[in-house]
Amino acid sequence: MQESCHPFDARRQLMCEDHTGPRESWTLSSLVTDMRDALRERFEPVGERGDPLKRFNAASRELTRRGLDADSIVRYGMVVEVLGPMLTVLLIDLILPDGNADSGLRVSGVDLDGWRTLLGVPAGELTSHSEITSTLEKTTTSIFGPLLNWVGTAAIGALVNLSLPDTKDFWKCPPPPRDFRVLAYQYRWLVERVTETYVKAWSTASLILEYRYRQNIEPMSFPAFVWETRDLDLDEVSREIAHRTSAEWNPSPNAPPNSEFLLQQMTTHARSLLVAGQRAAAAALFEFAAQQWPDDASAQNNLGFCLVLDQPDRALRHLGLAARMGYEPMPINAYNRMCCYVALNQERHALETAEEFWRQRGDLVQNQDRAIVWILNEEGQWSLDRKARPWSVLVGLAISIAQRQGWQEEEDRWRPRLPPPAAEEAPGEEMA
Repeated sequence: MQESCHPFDARRQLMCEDHTGPRESWTLSSLVTDMRDALRERFEPVGERGDPLKRFNAASRELTRRGLDADSIVRYGMVVEVLGPMLTVLLIDLILPDGNADSGLRVSGVDLDGWRTLLGVPAGELTSHSEITSTLEKTTTSIFGPLLNWVGTAAIGALVNLSLPDTKDFWKCPPPPRDFRVLAYQYRWLVERVTETYVKAWSTASLILEYRYRQNIEPMSFPAFVWETRDLDLDEVSREIAHRTSAEWNPSPNAPPNSEFLLQQMTTHARSLLVAGQRAAAAALFEFAAQQWPDDASAQNNLGFCLVLDQPDRALRHLGLAARMGYEPMPINAYNRMCCYVALNQERHALETAEEFWRQRGDLVQNQDRAIVWILNEEGQWSLDRKARPWSVLVGLAISIAQRQGWQEEEDRWRPRLPPPAAEEAPGEEMA
């Protein structure tokens, strides 16, 4: 993505912060990103970045000190992150009953069986795609309204811990305020603006709000420093809005509601399946996603990624479709296609893919978001790398291919393209 100077990278900013000191010196982007990450990680084992709940509270206090309503950022802007872990179990179990989607939640004390009973979500294996689709549609239609009522009124601690509410209290929750949807759009825009590198990862509502704010169609209710977090090309926002408007003009009548939410949860869970070595299960999730949302580039790319080792020829078709649909980040898609060609013993095509990407978007070397990728070792064995730099591994694979094939000219051309050390060490997040 082109911006006024270096591409905006919330991950780079976050990892450059002083994590041992107070949060007063942190950028707004780092605070919101760490709060969002903490919600996503709160039911996982404590990792290198420390206790997610302590990080969440520290970011919340500092955001409040700066004049932002941290509770509203969570309640309205991070609904996906709040409900995601629990809904992953309830909804994805309908698609993949043996996917072990509840990993970490039961250990953390979340009453999954109680939530399933409270919301009336069916259990048990469904036998056909149409049955799954129908059940998902009925289930999401019935549960999202009451859940949003609960999110709008429950204490923040209950939201963070997914504490099971009393049945009578839950179904008697007053409806959210009339401006709940407006607030949700506004706070989601704030979250996405300061945490998402690519506008393709924004929700459509956030894109439209950005456009309306920038064109003075609608006043913004947040402090001016929210704008100052990043420079953003309005033309890029406009192009993305136009593309989505065209792509969604005739959406599939069978697609379940709240598709964006479900697709995000499927992606998160599929990542954990891949790490556990369950490639077929992960592919099954994205097979369903690609059928339900055929115009979603991420679903196509991620399905292709899951198939690279087992069905590289089929993986290429999905990856190529994702590329034509404008999938971002582009280095990830290009690298995935290179892996397919290597698996098919078509090394020349792999180098041609790398060269094509270099000609089109070689400037992306400055943006080194982390990614989950397949890595080929010297013995010819593939393994999963959860913290790879897409551009670095793409160049490395090109050099390795040239060396193995004895293509000295190609090797000499690619070696100078290795990212400089500063870019190589830049932080980022994992992505499927």
